[in-house]
Amino acid sequence: MRPWNKVLQSVSPSWQAAGLTWLWVAFLHPDVFFRPNSILLSSSRDAVKNIYTLAWQWAHGGAFSSEFTGMGWPFTEHVFYTDGHPLLAWLTGGWLVPCILPATWTAGLLHGAIIASWGVAAALLVRIFHYYGVRGTGAVLVSSFIALSHPQMLRWTGHYAMAYTVALPLTWWLQLQWQANPTWKNTWKQSINILAWLLTHAYLGSITAAFAGLAGGFHWLANKERTRREIAYLVFAAASPLAGYMALLAATDTHPFRTDRPFGFWDNVSRWNAAVLPSHGPLGKLRVDWGWGLTTWEGWGFLGTGVWVALVVGLGAVAGRGILFRTLPRLNPSGPWSAVAASIVLYAVAVGEPFLTGKNAWLEEAKLFMQFRAIGRFTWPAVWAFPVFAIWWARQNKLWMGVVVVCFAFDAFWMHREARVQMNPTPNGFHMASPQLSRLDALTKTHRILAIHPVPWFQMGSESVGREGTQRAHRNTLEASFHTGLPSTATHLTRMSISESRTLTEWMGPGASAQRLQSAIGEWPEGASILLYACDDTSTWLPDDHRIWQAGTPTSESNVRILSLEAFFAQPRSTHSEQPNDWHWNGLNRSPFSEALEGMGVARGRQNEYLIADTIRPDSAWIGRSIEASCWFWHGSEHAGREALQFEWVCEAEWPDGSRGWIEHVPVAACGEHAGDWTRAAVNVHLKALPDRLYFFAVGFESDGDSIYADAFCVKPLPL
Repeated sequence: MRPWNKVLQSVSPSWQAAGLTWLWVAFLHPDVFFRPNSILLSSSRDAVKNIYTLAWQWAHGGAFSSEFTGMGWPFTEHVFYTDGHPLLAWLTGGWLVPCILPATWTAGLLHGAIIASWGVAAALLVRIFHYYGVRGTGAVLVSSFIALSHPQMLRWTGHYAMAYTVALPLTWWLQLQWQANPTWKNTWKQSINILAWLLTHAYLGSITAAFAGLAGGFHWLANKERTRREIAYLVFAAASPLAGYMALLAATDTHPFRTDRPFGFWDNVSRWNAAVLPSHGPLGKLRVDWGWGLTTWEGWGFLGTGVWVALVVGLGAVAGRGILFRTLPRLNPSGPWSAVAASIVLYAVAVGEPFLTGKNAWLEEAKLFMQFRAIGRFTWPAVWAFPVFAIWWARQNKLWMGVVVVCFAFDAFWMHREARVQMNPTPNGFHMASPQLSRLDALTKTHRILAIHPVPWFQMGSESVGREGTQRAHRNTLEASFHTGLPSTATHLTRMSISESRTLTEWMGPGASAQRLQSAIGEWPEGASILLYACDDTSTWLPDDHRIWQAGTPTSESNVRILSLEAFFAQPRSTHSEQPNDWHWNGLNRSPFSEALEGMGVARGRQNEYLIADTIRPDSAWIGRSIEASCWFWHGSEHAGREALQFEWVCEAEWPDGSRGWIEHVPVAACGEHAGDWTRAAVNVHLKALPDRLYFFAVGFESDGDSIYADAFCVKPLPL
């Protein structure tokens, strides 16, 4: 026997599959495999943010701290809402990792952990196949291919915490161990496993809990010797981690008024035909040719060409036997039937059953269900269970076993071709500070800087208040924050406190109106300042970005200014009554309203309608001037934290030729000047030619929330 054969035989089949998987990854992604810390796999906001949040906690977080302090200054955020591997961040932040590897290696560690999980997933598949009586080289090969063809692996381009493909195979394997020996010990193993995935990403934990509970439940129902004790174990294993997770969150989360209806539940769903044809590769083109269209990315759930070959051939064989011999084969109870049944139920959830059947009024009040903004991800268990079923069917026929294995190899190849398409590798800015960031860090040490304020500013997370900003602004801000150790006033988090988000928008209004913000900061040291960091081109700035930049004091760095807190909070607030220098004023006293900002009434309309504040015929005085048109909007209703301000303040021009078009608009939810429960929205109009009319109105689309309440419309020229 040749030496390499002896070595190979000394390695268990599970580790053979793992090693083969890592070999494929090294061949397909050498840039990531051999230099894991040199790049980020995407330049998207999520990719950069999900590295930053964990890196910050490791570098600057306190030991065992449940609070993340890197964004949204002066507020903090619960570590569970950062998408930054809460379990790792919470248990190791601030003490363990700096003693072993620096936080500058966060990206490399995560890339390595994700790739390792793919190999371990393949190893566990081999053990699952062994449980169902499938052994040999085919099982090793196909385990590697199945692990590499699962759509979950595409999450490594940004949603890192969901890219651990080992989660469901491990859960399945532990469930099989419990089925073989239903003891408290095995029950606790599964509970701890599910809780660990919940603390890695809530979706992973929820999907694994549902799969384990359903698979175990179906097995229990099919077991003629079932006992009540076993069903109690099942309920405990699946439900106790969810209860523990929610109790832990309730006990440690002090942030008020998080959104209970995040965007996406009705949009990020899958389709039944997603199981038949993928939305990538040559078969994706076939979907389009057939008129099926492409499945939303969150709902990818192609079962694999090997599955459909096995089903077609298997059903053909059954039909042929029925026709020739008038008998049907007996069902083999030793197959992975319970896992397949559980995955079908979860696939139905992923396609919106019963939520999209019309009987869903109850769901709007079910806050727990509405938290799942991407239920299409519940296809994932089926993309593990059905391939195992296909191989189990083909195990006794070498020819069909070979065909099915080749089919899964085909699927793995095209999945990783798609991964390269979705990847947009960018240099890892968290690995080493650039010379510019080193100079910026030096500036922060010569001034009493409390936080970085990016220009343009961004605020994402509450889904009700704020603005997206640009990808470049996100990346530059988070890199500067990490290397300087200073928090940012900007945010990109998950389901943020809406009241805190609204307070943070006051950074973008005049300081004298930012009373809640000033109260949140509290006492500050004499001379304390924020660092204004121009981290993207001025063409991306909004008017309030220009305003705060002009208020700062220049430094030796052209893209950095300093703004003292005293100077910021001394900025005069806007009035909400008619002034001598106004060109036009309208109190909008159309409907009586007890909460009116001025006068006794307001203009009122529905969000999905056009609420016209006023129509103006501009004259030659408008040409070459910057004219501000503002209006105040009420955010004090029960919808204040959801869709109350989800509309635009718009200036539309009607030209002499009869054409019309928007010339300026601003999302009201992005505006930061407040007066009680009112928000001021303003657009700056620059005319180079005279239109016949200018229409000023508020409008929201695809929203059936509360009414729009508008008051105090004003038009005035800005200083030359």
